[in-house]
Amino acid sequence: MMKNGLLAMITSAALMMPMISIAEWTLDGAHSSLGFVSIKNGLVVESHDFKNLSGSIEASGDAELVIDLNSVDTLIPIRNERIRAMLFNTEKYREAVVRIPLDMEKYMALKIGSSTSETIEGTLNLHGITGEVMASVTVTRGQNHVVVSSLKPMILNAALWELVPAIEALRAIASLTSITPAVPVSFSLKYDLDR
Repeated sequence: MMKNGLLAMITSAALMMPMISIAEWTLDGAHSSLGFVSIKNGLVVESHDFKNLSGSIEASGDAELVIDLNSVDTLIPIRNERIRAMLFNTEKYREAVVRIPLDMEKYMALKIGSSTSETIEGTLNLHGITGEVMASVTVTRGQNHVVVSSLKPMILNAALWELVPAIEALRAIASLTSITPAVPVSFSLKYDLDR
C-alpha cells in the first residue's frame, strides 16, 4: 500500500515538472554564411549574401534555418532596397525558412575533424510558398559543433516560388536585358551543441 502511494506521488511530481526543451543545437550566426549569385545580361555574375541567420537542430535531427530577408547585402544600397521591396516583399514576408532532416547520431559518431558528404532533401518556405529543395552537403564534426556546408551550389528556380514577375520588374527598373531566374546558392552553417 505504501509502495503504491509512493509510486503515485513520484508519478504526479513527474507530470507536474516543466518539459525540457528538445532543441539540442543552436546556429552560430556569426560563423555561418549563406550567399547567392545573380546573373544579369547573360554575362555579369555578382555575389550577394544575408547578414542575419538563425536556427536550431532538435534532438530528433530536424534542422531549421531562418533567413532574415531584410539582411540581404548586395553591396549597393539602392539594389538592397529594391530586392527587399520588389523581390522578397519583406513588409509581408520577413523571413525564409529552410527545414531539413539531419542524422546527428551518424555525424557525432565521426572522429573530431572528420567529415562525410551526402545529398539531403528538405523544404524552403519563401514568399509564402513551401517548395522542395535538394542539396549536396559536407558535414564536419568539431569538438562541440557541426558544420553543414554546400558541396556544390544549390540551384533554386525562382518560378517555384512565383518570383519570376518580381525578377522581371527588377530587370525593367534597372534597364537590363535579362536576369537569370535560376539562382545558385551556397552556404556554410555552424551549429553549436547546447549546454
